[in-house]
Amino acid sequence: MKTKRIILAFMAALAFTACNNDSNEIIEEEAKEKGYLVLNLTNPPTTRTSGTPTDPGTTEESEINLLMVVFTDGSGKIVSTSEPNFSNGVTEKIQVALGTYDVYALINKPEEVSVAKDQQIERVIEVAAAANATNGFKNGSFLMVNKCHNDADKAGVTVTINSSHSISNPAEAIIYVDRVACKIVDNTVTVPTITNLKSVTDGLITNVAVEGMAVLNVNKQFNLIQTWSKDNAAGNLNTNVLSTPLSARAGVIAEQYFNNIGEYTTIQKDDNGEITGIVDNTVGKSYFSENPVYTTENRPTIIVHGDDLTAGRGETTGVIYKVQAKDGDNKLSTFYTFKNVTYKNIAAIQALAEFENHTLASLEIPALRTLGIKVYENGVMYYTYFIRDPNTNYQYNGKNYYGVFRNSAYQLAINSISSLGDDVPGGAIVDPTKPGEPGNPPIDADTYIQVSVSVNEWILNTLDINF
Repeated sequence: MKTKRIILAFMAALAFTACNNDSNEIIEEEAKEKGYLVLNLTNPPTTRTSGTPTDPGTTEESEINLLMVVFTDGSGKIVSTSEPNFSNGVTEKIQVALGTYDVYALINKPEEVSVAKDQQIERVIEVAAAANATNGFKNGSFLMVNKCHNDADKAGVTVTINSSHSISNPAEAIIYVDRVACKIVDNTVTVPTITNLKSVTDGLITNVAVEGMAVLNVNKQFNLIQTWSKDNAAGNLNTNVLSTPLSARAGVIAEQYFNNIGEYTTIQKDDNGEITGIVDNTVGKSYFSENPVYTTENRPTIIVHGDDLTAGRGETTGVIYKVQAKDGDNKLSTFYTFKNVTYKNIAAIQALAEFENHTLASLEIPALRTLGIKVYENGVMYYTYFIRDPNTNYQYNGKNYYGVFRNSAYQLAINSISSLGDDVPGGAIVDPTKPGEPGNPPIDADTYIQVSVSVNEWILNTLDINF
C-alpha cells in the first residue's frame, strides 16, 4: 500500500493521503485514442446552511484511503474507472478515451459498493451491517461522493476530452464532494430548565442530568448520489424534495431500519398477541455512551396533518435522550406513575381500588407496565426527539420536514423539560413487529422536551495520514 497525500481546499489547504488499488480499474480497449484529464477535489464553495458555522470535523472523519474516479455517459452508465495518485488536492494525469463524460469521485469506496462497466452510477446502496450505518457507512473511513444539494444540481461533472488534451495540456475539472453520512452531536452543556416537573411529581424531582443519547431509525438503504424527487409512499408530492429509499408502510418496521425502537424496548406478547410485558433493553448497557453518533441520510414518508407536516415515528431518524431524575444532587431511586400521579413506592399504588384484585409486589417490572403503571427504573427517564431539518433551502410547501441530510452536522441541545419522560425508550408507542398503523403512528405535535437545533456544513479538515 502506498503512502499518498491529498489536499482538499475549503478556505484553507486540506491535506490527505490515499491508497491505490489498480485491480478494481475497468480497462479500456487499447486501440482507442486517448486524452488526459486532471481533477481537483474540494469542498463545495458555499455552505448549504444559510450562513451557519461549519463543522471542521475530526481526523477520523476526514481520512481518505482510496480515490476512484468514475466516468459515465450522459445516461449515467459507467464507461470506465481510474484510481489515480493525487497530491495537493489534484490528481495525477488520468488517461481516458476521447469523448464527453460525466465524472464522479468515489472516496473510500467500501468493497460492498460494486462499480462495474455498464452499471448505473445512480443507484440505491443496501447497508449490510448496523456498524457500517451508525459509523457513517465507513469501512475504515467515510464514503464521500459528488455533491448534489438540490433538484437543480447535476452531480456528475461534464468533461470533454479531445485530441488536444495531451499529457502536457490535460483537460481540467473540479469535483465537489460530500460525505454520505450525517453527524448528530449532543451539545447540551447546561442543566435543562425544569418546568412543571416539581408540581407533577409533588416535589420529588428537583433536578435532572442528561446522561447521553442514542440514535434512532437508521435507514438500511441510501442513494449513492443524493437524489431529489416527488416520490412519497403516501402519494406523490407536488414538488421535488430529498428522496431516500422509503419505508414500505405495509412492511415490518424493524426490518427496514437499524437502531429501530425494537433495539431499545421489547414488547412481549403471548400466543394470542396480547401484551404481557414491556422491557427496557438498555438497563445496565452502554447504548447512550457515544457522542457524536452517525447515521445514513433519511427522509421518511411525508404525511400532511392539517396545516403541519409529520411522519411515522417508526421510520423517522432521531435520538433518544437518557435523563436521570434527581433531588438536588442525589439520584432518585425507582419511582412510579399511574394516571399521571407519581408514587414513590409500589405499596402506595397497591392501595388504589384499581388494583384490589392484583398483588403488585409479586409482579416483575415488565408486567407492571402492562397494567398502565410506568416504572422509572433507578430514576431514569427517556425523551425522544425526531430531527426536522431547519434549513430553509430544504422545505416542502414552505415548511420544514423530518429528515437528515448527508454531510450535515446536527448540533442538538436540550433547553428545557416540561413533563416526565417515558419509562422505556420510545414509550412503547411504536410496535416494530406490526406493519403500518398502529405499528408506525405519526409523530404528534405535543412534546415535553425543547431542543435547539443548528445544522452545520460538515467540511473536510487538514491532516496527514501515513499507511
